[in-house]
Amino acid sequence: MSITRLVATAILAVVVALSLVLLQASQETTTSPTGVADGEHKKLEATAYVREHFQDGDAVMVVPAWHEDQWIHLKGIGKGTQRFPFEALLRCQRCDPVSQAKNKRIWVIGFTSHGNKPNGDLFDTLTAKLEKSFPDQSVVSLYEMPVLGFRDSLSSSLGKTTVTRRTSSGEERVCPRVKGRFRCGKKAWENPAIETRDVYHNEVTWVLAHPPDNGETLVIDWPIEGSKYVIVRAGLTLKAVRKEQGSTVKVKVFVDEKQADSFELEPHEYRLEIRAIALPKDESLRVRFEVFAADHEFRQLMLEADTVEELPPGIPTISPRQ
Repeated sequence: MSITRLVATAILAVVVALSLVLLQASQETTTSPTGVADGEHKKLEATAYVREHFQDGDAVMVVPAWHEDQWIHLKGIGKGTQRFPFEALLRCQRCDPVSQAKNKRIWVIGFTSHGNKPNGDLFDTLTAKLEKSFPDQSVVSLYEMPVLGFRDSLSSSLGKTTVTRRTSSGEERVCPRVKGRFRCGKKAWENPAIETRDVYHNEVTWVLAHPPDNGETLVIDWPIEGSKYVIVRAGLTLKAVRKEQGSTVKVKVFVDEKQADSFELEPHEYRLEIRAIALPKDESLRVRFEVFAADHEFRQLMLEADTVEELPPGIPTISPRQ
């Protein structure tokens, strides 16, 4: 046998040996050394329990929020889970308590190594109605949400609003609504519409209220029926916070022409602004939002408001200025 053939045979033998070693290692990684099935490694027993007992009006959270591998197994289990934006699958780390309280009940899937109590003032006041642990170290809790007496929301009634852009000289131009987006003759992605974005660790489906260019002010005029409070939430998107361009976003809130509140969001400030405004005892009112930024580039402001009869804990209340 020639030297060349001997070398080739030796190389082939090494390749075969390495292939067998890699195959054995692969088989060992797919099988637990303790005999635990792959589904248990993914901690799906609590998820399976929620799938079985989920009802209309329920929502689901996973704690910690970065356990994204659970969501694929929660789709299609009931109302709010069938299609994007999956409003019953609450994907948040520092959750908006108003969005949480819109549900009758919330299932919380957690893990014994991390705990399963969500952060926030709302859950600090609640006691689980059900708690169950599973052999795969997953746990599930069920919480009943407080009744806030929701009346209306800005996002769901956006079609009833009047949207304008006001120039620095005070001239206002009405923006017609075309296919769900208010057209003001500007860049399409800056026109108000319902969008799903990340705001302070919350995946929200709110109104994109991007401030206009050329020193103009975005004005959203919202007619509402009488309620005790309007709860306003606003924040810059994660994308906006990571962009260098843009300046401070200034937001003003008016109730029947009287300024009730104002706040500012710095260009790279990743937070959720939330406060409640006590409303006058009138049968019908108008709430107006004004949004402005001297440099509007990438100032993607997300805005939501709900009219309610009661407040969740931990939200500051403001009375309209006289």
